[in-house]
Amino acid sequence: MNGYSLVNIEEGKDYTPVAKGMLVLGGSITPTVAALHCTNTNTSCVFLQALGDEHTTQFPPHSFTQGHVYPIFLAKITQLGGANFVGYQQTN
Repeated sequence: MNGYSLVNIEEGKDYTPVAKGMLVLGGSITPTVAALHCTNTNTSCVFLQALGDEHTTQFPPHSFTQGHVYPIFLAKITQLGGANFVGYQQTN
């Protein structure tokens, strides 16, 4: 049965999941971040890349509102724009 754990989203960190069975340096496998809970509204642009997307998408100020959950499969946020996010990370 799968569940979710909470993880603080860090600017510039790659959250792309690693396929099971692959050798990973440090012995850890990164699970998928399936949704973002916004804990602080962005005051400037947020730049993020979703899983399966080659390009970074720009979101203008106030696109992410405190208290809302966004169903985004996250690869990376390159600029937080003043926002803070907690990710719902799939666990086994």
